[in-house]
Amino acid sequence: MSRLARFALSCAFALLATAATAHRATAAAANPYVGTFWAVRAGADSLQDLKLTIDASGAARLLTRYPGLTRTAAGTRIYPYSEVGTWKKAKDGSIDVNFATAGQIGETGIRFNVIGDNVRLGLKLTDCILAVVRDQNHSFGTEPLLFRKSGCE
Repeated sequence: MSRLARFALSCAFALLATAATAHRATAAAANPYVGTFWAVRAGADSLQDLKLTIDASGAARLLTRYPGLTRTAAGTRIYPYSEVGTWKKAKDGSIDVNFATAGQIGETGIRFNVIGDNVRLGLKLTDCILAVVRDQNHSFGTEPLLFRKSGCE
C-alpha cells in the first residue's frame, strides 16, 4: 500500500471516529436522562452511596458503595454492588429502568448473577433531580429516593 493510500485510510478512520463521538454527544444532549446521577441514602448498617449511569445506547448501571463499612458484623468483607440493565422512555415522559443482573465487585472482579425478580424503577427528571416515581418491589424502601445529575446546575 502506498504512503498516500495509508494516509487517506488513516484520515478516513479519524473522520469516522470524530463523527461517532459527535453523534454520541448529540444523542446525550438531545436526551436529558443520559448522564450520571448520584444519591446518598441510609441503609441498614451504613450510608449507601449510589451512582446511576444512564447511557445513550439504552444501558443503565447502578453502583452501590458503602462508605465507612468494610466488614459485616460476622466479619465478612463488604464490596460494592453493581446492577446492570436497560432503560427506555415511558409514555408519561419518565423512563423505565429494568435491572436484570447484579453482582458484588470483589478482589477478582465482578461476579454477576441474573436477578430472579428484576428490579424495575420508574424515574422522572425535573431540572437536575431524578426522582424514583415507580419502584415495583420497593427495592429502595418507601422513602423518596432522589438522584442529582452530575454537572447539572
